[in-house]
Amino acid sequence: MGKSFSEIINEMITMPNIQWPEVWTAIVETLYMTVVSTIFAFILGLILGVLLFLSAKGKSIGARLFYSIVSFIVNLFRAIPFIILILLLIPFTSLILGTISGPTGALPAL
Repeated sequence: MGKSFSEIINEMITMPNIQWPEVWTAIVETLYMTVVSTIFAFILGLILGVLLFLSAKGKSIGARLFYSIVSFIVNLFRAIPFIILILLLIPFTSLILGTISGPTGALPAL
């Protein structure tokens, strides 16, 4: 027939199908990717932040142009996660509120 409830619980607790060496390898790889990308983002963010700070008070046309361009790019990248969130919430918003546009449609993302 099927497995008994106690057999299912025992299998869930002991997890016989999990290959632990592969799990540890995956954990190490995940931590490696996280640390490297965090260091990269920190260094790039620090450089961009310092450049934006120094060029914000610039009197020359070149400094103002540089600030405007880099500031626009930074703000564009800052908005990407929110845009992705709104796109992922479209079906949910439509289901719950019946609309995906206007102030009412924006409520779930807030």
